Amino acid sequence: MGLLTLIIALVTVLILVCAFKAHMPRGNPVVEVDVAGTPDQIARGAHLANTVCATCHTVNDEIPLSAARISCRMTQCR
Repeated sequence: MGLLTLIIALVTVLILVCAFKAHMPRGNPVVEVDVAGTPDQIARGAHLANTVCATCHTVNDEIPLSAARISCRMTQCR
Protein backbone atom coordinates (compact mmCIF):
# COMPACT_ATOMS: atom_id res chain seq x y z
CA MET A 1 0.00 0.00 0.00
CA GLY A 2 2.89 2.38 0.65
CA LEU A 3 4.23 1.95 -2.90
CA LEU A 4 0.82 2.65 -4.43
CA THR A 5 0.46 5.81 -2.35
CA LEU A 6 3.91 6.95 -3.43
CA ILE A 7 3.11 6.35 -7.13
CA ILE A 8 -0.19 8.25 -6.85
CA ALA A 9 1.54 11.13 -5.07
CA LEU A 10 4.27 11.32 -7.73
CA VAL A 11 1.74 11.28 -10.56
CA THR A 12 -0.27 13.99 -8.83
CA VAL A 13 2.81 16.17 -8.38
CA LEU A 14 3.77 15.63 -12.01
CA ILE A 15 0.30 16.66 -13.20
CA LEU A 16 0.34 19.76 -11.00
CA VAL A 17 3.79 20.82 -12.23
CA CYS A 18 2.77 20.33 -15.87
CA ALA A 19 -0.46 22.27 -15.37
CA PHE A 20 1.44 25.11 -13.69
CA LYS A 21 4.00 25.27 -16.49
CA ALA A 22 1.30 25.19 -19.16
CA HIS A 23 -0.58 28.14 -17.62
CA MET A 24 2.44 30.11 -16.44
CA PRO A 25 2.79 33.53 -18.06
CA ARG A 26 5.43 33.73 -20.73
CA GLY A 27 8.36 36.11 -20.45
CA ASN A 28 8.00 37.49 -23.96
CA PRO A 29 7.07 41.18 -24.04
CA VAL A 30 4.12 42.43 -26.04
CA VAL A 31 5.28 43.90 -29.32
CA GLU A 32 3.94 47.32 -30.22
CA VAL A 33 2.72 47.30 -33.81
CA ASP A 34 1.86 50.45 -35.71
CA VAL A 35 -0.56 49.92 -38.56
CA ALA A 36 -0.89 52.59 -41.22
CA GLY A 37 -4.65 52.07 -41.63
CA THR A 38 -4.65 52.64 -45.34
CA PRO A 39 -7.95 52.48 -47.22
CA ASP A 40 -6.87 49.13 -48.69
CA GLN A 41 -6.25 47.67 -45.21
CA ILE A 42 -9.58 48.98 -43.93
CA ALA A 43 -11.39 47.55 -46.95
CA ARG A 44 -9.67 44.18 -46.42
CA GLY A 45 -10.67 44.18 -42.74
CA ALA A 46 -14.27 44.99 -43.63
CA HIS A 47 -14.28 42.20 -46.21
CA LEU A 48 -12.91 39.69 -43.69
CA ALA A 49 -15.40 40.74 -41.00
CA ASN A 50 -18.32 40.48 -43.41
CA THR A 51 -17.34 37.12 -44.89
CA VAL A 52 -15.91 35.33 -41.87
CA CYS A 53 -17.43 36.84 -38.72
CA ALA A 54 -20.78 38.31 -39.70
CA THR A 55 -22.23 35.03 -40.97
CA CYS A 56 -22.43 33.70 -37.40
CA HIS A 57 -22.30 36.78 -35.20
CA THR A 58 -25.21 38.84 -36.51
CA VAL A 59 -28.95 38.53 -36.84
CA ASN A 60 -30.38 39.61 -40.22
CA ASP A 61 -26.94 40.94 -41.20
CA GLU A 62 -27.05 43.65 -38.53
CA ILE A 63 -23.82 45.39 -37.59
CA PRO A 64 -22.15 45.68 -35.06
CA LEU A 65 -21.43 42.02 -34.48
CA SER A 66 -23.62 40.80 -31.65
CA ALA A 67 -23.20 37.01 -31.44
CA ALA A 68 -26.98 36.69 -31.44
CA ARG A 69 -27.03 33.71 -33.81
CA ILE A 70 -24.57 31.81 -31.64
CA SER A 71 -26.59 32.40 -28.46
CA CYS A 72 -29.77 31.59 -30.35
CA ARG A 73 -28.25 28.31 -31.53
CA MET A 74 -27.29 27.45 -27.96
CA THR A 75 -30.84 27.99 -26.70
CA GLN A 76 -32.56 26.45 -29.74
CA CYS A 77 -34.64 29.57 -30.41
CA ARG A 78 -34.80 29.30 -34.20
